[in-house]
Amino acid sequence: MRRPSVATIALVAVVLPVVVNLATDTIELPAWSDQLMWGVLVVLAAATVVFEVRRAPLVTSEDNTSARDRLNEVVDRLAEAVTSQWRDEQERRRLHDPFPLTLRWTTRDTGLIDHWANIRKLPSGKTSGPLNLNGEITKIRETYERVPSGRLVVLGSAGSGKTVLALNLVLDLLHHRRPGDVVPVMFNLSSWNPVSMTFRDWLVDQLLRDHPELGKAGTGAGTLAAELVSRRKVLPVLDGFDEMAAGLHHAAIKALNSNQMTLVVTSRVEEFAAAVRSADVLTAAAAIELSDLKLDDIAAYLPRTAARRPSTGGRLDWDAVLSELRDHPRDDAAANLIAALATPLMVGLARTIYSDTPDANPKDLLDNEELRSQAMVERHLLEAFLPAAYHPASVGESAGSGSPSRYTEAKARRWLTHLARDLTPEITWWKVSSSVHPAVTLGVYATIYAAIFGFFFRPDAAAYLTVVCTALLIVHVLRAPLPAQVHFQMREFMGMMRQEIAKGTQGNLDEALLFGGVVGVGFGFLIAANTLDHGAARGIALGLVCWLAGALAYLATALRPRVLSRSVNTKTVPSPSRMIADDRKCAIFRALAYGLALSVPTYSLFDIRRATEMAVAVTIAFALSGTAWGRWIVIGRFWLPLAGRLPWNLHTFLDDACTRAVLRQTGAVYEFRHAALRDNLAAVSDTCRSHRQTPTV
Repeated sequence: MRRPSVATIALVAVVLPVVVNLATDTIELPAWSDQLMWGVLVVLAAATVVFEVRRAPLVTSEDNTSARDRLNEVVDRLAEAVTSQWRDEQERRRLHDPFPLTLRWTTRDTGLIDHWANIRKLPSGKTSGPLNLNGEITKIRETYERVPSGRLVVLGSAGSGKTVLALNLVLDLLHHRRPGDVVPVMFNLSSWNPVSMTFRDWLVDQLLRDHPELGKAGTGAGTLAAELVSRRKVLPVLDGFDEMAAGLHHAAIKALNSNQMTLVVTSRVEEFAAAVRSADVLTAAAAIELSDLKLDDIAAYLPRTAARRPSTGGRLDWDAVLSELRDHPRDDAAANLIAALATPLMVGLARTIYSDTPDANPKDLLDNEELRSQAMVERHLLEAFLPAAYHPASVGESAGSGSPSRYTEAKARRWLTHLARDLTPEITWWKVSSSVHPAVTLGVYATIYAAIFGFFFRPDAAAYLTVVCTALLIVHVLRAPLPAQVHFQMREFMGMMRQEIAKGTQGNLDEALLFGGVVGVGFGFLIAANTLDHGAARGIALGLVCWLAGALAYLATALRPRVLSRSVNTKTVPSPSRMIADDRKCAIFRALAYGLALSVPTYSLFDIRRATEMAVAVTIAFALSGTAWGRWIVIGRFWLPLAGRLPWNLHTFLDDACTRAVLRQTGAVYEFRHAALRDNLAAVSDTCRSHRQTPTV
């Protein structure tokens, strides 16, 4: 530990006797000297603090390894996290149980891609023919590596397996990567607005959201996430181009063409073709298009997914259906079923409905007279999926055990419908409050404010404060507060703050002391003017407190991006529960700071009781309305469950839905397994609502 300087020891030796004498009146001094002594103490204390901070050596935790080695370590840790994340998702969706469903693709040669010379990265004057990129799911990595530009577009119809193929590409590339190589990371394009945010900034934000440890300071001036993107250590695998708003496709293509990053994009054919016609091709990007499943692929897969039942032996139901499809492929019912099962999504739904659910018979797909078209078969599979997914046997309970499922299909459908209609494409806990009408939110919080202030203050003051706080909330009610992306580790936080103060970069310390001095002098005079006994001494003393508080507040604001980014919790995997716990700590800390800050002027004008009441009331009000955690508690954990639109324990329900393969999870974000499921739930809800609103004659 560093010893204090001789000057500091001398200053402390002078200050301590003065403080003791002022406290005990051991030596009687003239009355006018109190003000002088307090002024001297302020000057000496400030001089001591400034001197010690200025001479403090800068201590860093960096070792002697090179910046490149440190960055490679970060890249390798990111690769491990991404591998674990998508392997878990692969297991939840049973993509290898009993074996991967065969996906095939062909090279898209004309119309939607750039010149082959650009794709091959040939020099000026050189020309070349197309690449042969045909392949199947086990060869996706080899197909991608045959593209010299490293830019590939995966096209296909809805449910054709684009996301599954991208997931397999990510895991295969990770399996074969060497230490320090680039890391393929999947991103959902539906959350990107290319008009308001650059592609690089969006990538950095997504990395910080799903991997908060990348918020630490990098070897340069920015975060590790920004450094990984700028140094091309991340291969973006961009899923869901077709799920972006149609009006953003042109801007998205333009933004992707403005940089030369290697990337993979998935999209439905129609949406990508429309974007190319209105904008341009994706520069230097080759394209492959997924083919429909063949009947032999379906016949090889579905019988092996069926549970072995004593009555049927497990395979007979599917065998009978598949035999009918082979023998009479031109019959209307058979032709409709073959066409519907041409995509992996529908095959997966059929597996859940008829292979995993007791007493369900796939013969119904041929014998049901209502399934008169391919669209009707697909709609039937989409609507029958939830009852099958929430059947007790679908999560491993014995059908005859008498143990009911934790969630009934009716309740799950109601809650999932709310999520599909009001909280998609990304389901996040900090945006739950945005699914409530602003007028309802204002009414709920006005009631809370009235209860809080009514408890502490007179009716007139309570009404005034309620109106003021409600008016302030209007400014933020249309935009939910973002959660804190850090977890305070106090020892590390204080160490980082000390380092930053010791640097004194950009005059932060001088500016903070000046700002604190102005605040302190102002409050000091205010307090002295409103205090009768020992006014000057009390004013100077409290002015000093205000000075230090103002200086610390200024420093916290100026240094927050650097200090908090370096005190982030890297010991836990990001998850909703972890983020909520972190944001709760930050929310309480911020609310206490606001409450204490407002209690000082209240104390100067009234008394300690009023100051305490103001501190408590403002702390509670701000914590519940001005933070992501507070909005989550009030709206997500109370109002929406009370209204029956969400369960009381939302994240337990969401995790359960992921286990049933209804949803999928990426860090703290949930999404529907497929947009078709989400759209079907929303469409059914809108249809039911319109029927209820239609008057009967």
